[in-house]
Amino acid sequence: MLLHENEEWYIDSEKDIALGEEWHFEGIDGVWVLTPTEMNTKVKPPWVCLKLEKELEKNRIKKDYKMVCPGDFYTYIEKRNVNGTDTSLVAIFFDGIFGGVTSDFIRLTLRKKKKSK
Repeated sequence: MLLHENEEWYIDSEKDIALGEEWHFEGIDGVWVLTPTEMNTKVKPPWVCLKLEKELEKNRIKKDYKMVCPGDFYTYIEKRNVNGTDTSLVAIFFDGIFGGVTSDFIRLTLRKKKKSK
């Protein structure tokens, strides 16, 4: 999915993450958890599956599961009000998969919405 054209985003942080490792980050509506669950580096282009969960007080709610390739934007969008307006809640750029000594890792860049003035 593409980011909405009328929304402004900035780079918040970058993360190198291994398969199965959880990335907890503050986003719209609280804390989110992104976990790469599987990847294939033997194909062109390589890909990774990302699981997105919303962290609640005592548990988590699975929100999304997507396969992405290097150079893709991963965005999670929800309908946020009665009139059906879509709102991008999470936007992450998938920079790539890099080979490590003992395992491969994924580089992701978290984007956050600029606050309205």
